[in-house]
Amino acid sequence: MAILIGIGALLALLAFIAWDRRRIADAQPAVLGKERSRFGSNLRANGFAAVSLMAAVMALSEYLQPRVPPFTGRWSFVYEFAYASGPLGLVLCWALLAAAFAVAAVAAWRARSLT
Repeated sequence: MAILIGIGALLALLAFIAWDRRRIADAQPAVLGKERSRFGSNLRANGFAAVSLMAAVMALSEYLQPRVPPFTGRWSFVYEFAYASGPLGLVLCWALLAAAFAVAAVAAWRARSLT
């Protein structure tokens, strides 16, 4: 039954994509200037903010469901190193990464606004 629901959802998605593609092709494109666009033209700052958000979500995920040793996989040495500082070491690692990318995003936004 779950397989049928999944296939039905995928077919509905396919129908929506086909409908939306036709709707977009028939419409006149609205070209916005950089000043009026929703996110501006600062793609570097937007990228830094997206990575910062993902790292913050990973920190929250590690806090709610922490990993415990023995770690396996390709990046296990990084997890071992982070876990050496305590059980919340992985949370701290992800939080520091999120903060670093947030600072980079703010710096990129400010640098763009000065020009």
